[in-house]
Amino acid sequence: MVRIFVESEAFASGQILEIRGSELHHARDVLRAQVGEKITIVNGRGWIGTARIDHVERKRIVCTICSCKRVVSDLFKLWLVLGNMRPHHLDFAVEKGVEVGVDVFLIFQADRSEVKLSDRSARIEAVIRAAVKQSSRLMEPRFLFASNLDEALIKAPQNIFWANFGGMWIRERLAEMNVREDTAIFIGPESGWSEREVEMLSRTGPAVLLDENVLRAETAAIIAAYEAARWLRH
Repeated sequence: MVRIFVESEAFASGQILEIRGSELHHARDVLRAQVGEKITIVNGRGWIGTARIDHVERKRIVCTICSCKRVVSDLFKLWLVLGNMRPHHLDFAVEKGVEVGVDVFLIFQADRSEVKLSDRSARIEAVIRAAVKQSSRLMEPRFLFASNLDEALIKAPQNIFWANFGGMWIRERLAEMNVREDTAIFIGPESGWSEREVEMLSRTGPAVLLDENVLRAETAAIIAAYEAARWLRH
């Protein structure tokens, strides 16, 4: 069922909500929502509900929550830490990362990033939200930025995997891990890690190998996130 995002910290039966912005356009102009109809609403914070449309106006839709519940999020969070990539590659990595279960995206300016880190918050938020709706997730992932790897290592969880040739196969590395905790997967930019970054990451633990072939950065991000998500959740 199509889900509509609403800006609300929590839901309660009988609560009056407004739908605005891009979600207003989707509900009114695409779905042709009518007064009296019921829609499924989510807030990206674990809440889902059914709401009745009371008014359809030019700048808003007003609805009343009929029923709702909160789904408890997973105990352990998966971070996907990405060296800054070209915009369309980054968008793809984020979109697919949402679909496979990433909880937090941390984007940093790597030594060999081919583009400068810029404030693309609005675009990344839009990509995340669309992917959340497509995959029917109830928790909307967060995203952060860091100016370099040094800062990213400070912000990320201490349990770290980083992808590089010459490492242990990621499934073997995950299999020998018994502790379940917040975990970060570090992926370099299109041009790879610098020697400085390899030295820094080596202090956190051994590298992991994702495939015997050379992967694009966005492909590596998806494979690593998928493998880590399966390990964390099961």
